[in-house]
Amino acid sequence: MAAAGAPQTLAWALLMAAAWQRLAEASEAVQPAPGGAASAAVTPSGNATVGAKGLRGAAAAAAAGGGRAQRKGNASSGLPVTAACSASDSRLMERLGAGNAAGTFPEVVADCRSVSWKLFAGFQEGQFKSCLLQRIGFSATCAQCFVPAGTFGYRNCKFPCLFGSWCSRICLGCTDPTRQQVTSCAGVPIPEATAC
Repeated sequence: MAAAGAPQTLAWALLMAAAWQRLAEASEAVQPAPGGAASAAVTPSGNATVGAKGLRGAAAAAAAGGGRAQRKGNASSGLPVTAACSASDSRLMERLGAGNAAGTFPEVVADCRSVSWKLFAGFQEGQFKSCLLQRIGFSATCAQCFVPAGTFGYRNCKFPCLFGSWCSRICLGCTDPTRQQVTSCAGVPIPEATAC
């Protein structure tokens, strides 16, 4: 009977080892470029890529724009988008507040992230964005700023965040490299999570 469980145990150990390796690689890959500027480019399709592994879309476009808080174009124009969140969006985030308690802004985002992560199907961007729109009520352009962070988290942090607490120091530390890009894209302060 013990032999039957051995392949499952081995598979689990290999999955965990691979996850920790990716976590280590991600930590090294997200170091800022010399001079503190992120390297980024906007592709002809309107998607932006940035030197930090796994960041695309509005967050990368914000990094390409140097984090300036000004609206420039939209995703379909291929121009960087910053200040995507309105004053109304900012008030909604402020109302929920920072921290790690149930119902705080970081907890709602983490909850939407966890229901959108499928171990074998990947990160479900549409489901994540819909959850944010429904639970927080902010604009679609503002919600889009959080999608690249969700993708980064899935690619690099799923094991410490899904199998541990979303507000553990290791999960928050793993997802922290995306915070500046989200804030640059949003153009407003984002309520921060605190460790639990």
